[in-house]
Amino acid sequence: IDNFILLTNSKEDDCRLRAAFDLVVSQLNLQMKGWEGGGTQLQVLGIVFDLQRKTAVPSPDTLANLDKLTSSMRSQCDAILNRTFFAWFGLVSWMSYSTANLPLCFAPRVMEHIRSACFHQQWDESFRPSASLLNEITWISREVSTRHRTVRDGRGGPTIWTDASTIAFGAYCEGLPMAFRARADCLPSKIFLLELIAGFVAACIFQQNAWIWSTDNAAAAHAVLKGHSSSSVADHILRIWILLELTPHWVTRVPSACQIADPLTRSDSGFTPCGGTHIASQPRWIAPGEEERGRADSVHGCAHHQPLTPDSGNRYG
Repeated sequence: IDNFILLTNSKEDDCRLRAAFDLVVSQLNLQMKGWEGGGTQLQVLGIVFDLQRKTAVPSPDTLANLDKLTSSMRSQCDAILNRTFFAWFGLVSWMSYSTANLPLCFAPRVMEHIRSACFHQQWDESFRPSASLLNEITWISREVSTRHRTVRDGRGGPTIWTDASTIAFGAYCEGLPMAFRARADCLPSKIFLLELIAGFVAACIFQQNAWIWSTDNAAAAHAVLKGHSSSSVADHILRIWILLELTPHWVTRVPSACQIADPLTRSDSGFTPCGGTHIASQPRWIAPGEEERGRADSVHGCAHHQPLTPDSGNRYG
């Protein structure tokens, strides 16, 4: 069983929840290590959470490990082991996802190499990186070390439901209410991309602030939450989506049976609410133009004005 993290508003609530949790564990006849923390800061999985400032930053050990891996690749740039690269990528992808607000779709050379090496299963081989790839590795290491994630406050705004099929994609906005449907000719294996396009087009048409995106496609939801995907085409869609400042504040993945937009894309589909509770998650990066950015820059020193890529003129802000 993995770590359990309790975040509470007071010491009294903390004691109450710990006691309740200990009771459940004892009734299940499980053994558990002692509780850690109990203050406004908590370090777990290489992350330091500051509950007062609502930030998540890498721990000193995490930063030291990242520096070691980056220096190793730069010193052995004539023949970098893929296993070293995988170790570095695993660390920076976790930091990008959990602490850095850095969407890795803006690192196309790194993503291209990780896709190629994994596809060909080149676990123990070495490679000679291009100068542009090595620069991108250095840039990412610097960015994930200096960017601090700030947790959003409050709930999202209106929910936009989108769906895609082999013949069409469409969307419905609860807040207006409005809907649209567009014909498409899509292979079943490319539905994931059409789901992303449906979300992007819906954001362009409805122009809602702090909106919630509801989709029944797990791959599309995870791509937006993580800021990258296994597809170079999807990463290109994400880059456009982010730069146009139209990304959702919250993402919810729902079962197809209760997807409100489903009838827009299928002639034989009906809508039957499942009656369950759907959990909304925050994307792990902050897009340019959001209102939290000014607060984060002034309080936490986030480097939102660094170049999006090491050799482009595009900038946040």
